[in-house]
Amino acid sequence: MVVRGWGATRYRTCEKSRGLLGQGLSAFRFALVLAVLLGGVGCSGRGCSGDPLNASATLPAHVELDLIAAGARCEAVSQSDYGGREVRVHRQCWAQPADVDALVAVVQSAVAHALPMRVRGRGHSTNAATLAFPGEVLLDTRGLRRVCRVAPERIAVGAGAGMTALQAALDAVGGAVPVINGGGPGPSVGGFVSAGGFGPGSETHGGFWQTVTRVALVDGTGRYVEFSRDDEVFGYLFGSVGQLGVIAEVEIVLLVKDEGRMASHFGVGACMVVEEELLPLDRPDDSDARLYWWTLFVPALEAQVAAEELRRIASEGVGERFAIVETFSMPLPDRGAFAPLVVPAAGDMVAVGMLGRSAGVEGDTSYREDVARMEARFSAWVERRGGRRYLPAELPRGAAIYRANWGEAVWERFREVKADLDPQGLFGRGTVF
Repeated sequence: MVVRGWGATRYRTCEKSRGLLGQGLSAFRFALVLAVLLGGVGCSGRGCSGDPLNASATLPAHVELDLIAAGARCEAVSQSDYGGREVRVHRQCWAQPADVDALVAVVQSAVAHALPMRVRGRGHSTNAATLAFPGEVLLDTRGLRRVCRVAPERIAVGAGAGMTALQAALDAVGGAVPVINGGGPGPSVGGFVSAGGFGPGSETHGGFWQTVTRVALVDGTGRYVEFSRDDEVFGYLFGSVGQLGVIAEVEIVLLVKDEGRMASHFGVGACMVVEEELLPLDRPDDSDARLYWWTLFVPALEAQVAAEELRRIASEGVGERFAIVETFSMPLPDRGAFAPLVVPAAGDMVAVGMLGRSAGVEGDTSYREDVARMEARFSAWVERRGGRRYLPAELPRGAAIYRANWGEAVWERFREVKADLDPQGLFGRGTVF
């Protein structure tokens, strides 16, 4: 671990409030999941009622002034999660730093006032974990989109760059990253780390964590900290759901497809800025905005049986308003790195999962009851068979769910890592801790 000492957005200024239109299998499980879908539960912090803070919390004027001096803006904003399923509207202090110095400044200002912080890249998850509550400082990483070729086969990428946009930028100069997300425009580079990361390319190179060589973050004390593969904590960054700080930069293996083109346009030492890209939630007519997904990581030897069981679950259906459109099985060979929050053990793994989409029209949220039934069915199956869910990108949230998914040994070690990097528990309250 290396510690360094440091002395156009989706958040719209509100003209009028927007409300969230909302409306067993185990009756308790169904009610719990439906409440999450409709905006309600999962809190484990103080003042719990689905909100780890007081819902009416506002910051004193002198605190807002300090944050503004550090580079934040304080105003009424509207935020939505992926697909617009949950909307929050309130006054908020937020920042979109353009470089690491600016990021450190606003984090240190928040730490000085012991203010909770929430990190948001591209909001590519369905559990609203990146939506800030009143009284929290929101750190939007999408200003950090610079990518530099730091070695012949390594690039350093700002955490706010979109994964698919990064791949497109590299393709234009003759390169590629080994693993990206599936399904089109989605997570930021930092978000991909925070979720764990797998997708096209994983069948050859393994999970995203197998292709990353260094992660830099600003932790809950305001320190800029770098972790390499040699650090035991490195593996706990993947799947950490924004609990340890705000990821600033990620160093990734570079695949050189055309050395001549790369030498001409992106030689060692060269840098470029990755362009922004629209998400489905920015395009209300896009049906991907109502896409849900479920994934389970299992040892390779169990994958065939697990995939068959999941296909049966997918084929049973849950109603007329929601349908599973695809099941998948993706190998993740072991390439030497281990991410204990993502996969249940070291060794070759397989991600088995399914994708579903609502059949409803814009503004119709009744399909969410069908989604809740599918979530409950999938969760019950996982409890019976074992394995590790891909929780950071999916519906469930809350301490009990993560603890059960990780197991006691991993849960306790992650608590220790959290206590070291975020001793006041300022980052991501209510999502895991």
